[in-house]
Amino acid sequence: DPYKYKQEFLHAWEVVSSYYQNADERVIFEVLNEPAEELKWDIWNQFLNEAIAIIRKTNPRRWIAAGTAHCNTIENLENLVIPEHDDRIFVTVHNYTPMGFTHQGAEWCDPPFPRDISWVGSEQEKRVIINEYDTAAKWAAKHNRKLWLGEFGAYSAANNEHRCAWTEFVARTCEE
Repeated sequence: DPYKYKQEFLHAWEVVSSYYQNADERVIFEVLNEPAEELKWDIWNQFLNEAIAIIRKTNPRRWIAAGTAHCNTIENLENLVIPEHDDRIFVTVHNYTPMGFTHQGAEWCDPPFPRDISWVGSEQEKRVIINEYDTAAKWAAKHNRKLWLGEFGAYSAANNEHRCAWTEFVARTCEE
């Protein structure tokens, strides 16, 4: 019930932004990590922009990390709305593609993803990941925004050799 807690959320940003207004530039605000569930993109954009307006009252030049609805996913970049002329906002994305591989055996998923899923680095597997990062890069260029890959990884239940290959491929793809 996002609206039930909206005022508490905004009040928290009043307190935090006021408290840290004189902190050095190493302090960056992330408005909310992985907005999810009932914080659909239209509601999240409203909350996000109201929080940014509050932050800017006391921190006009501090860097702000803004994520997308549905857990900072790349596919939701197209729905993200942030102040167009604020050049001190970067966008953070998380990527765990393919979820069946990266989250296999994760106890917190309901229902849990099955185990023994492999990632061998086939051309098809690589193409899916490349396409996602291409989508993110195109969005960033179109909107003149910096992107930050805030999270990626594969859960320890996956085969370690496959996890290493996946991680290596994702890291190198992002560098490119």
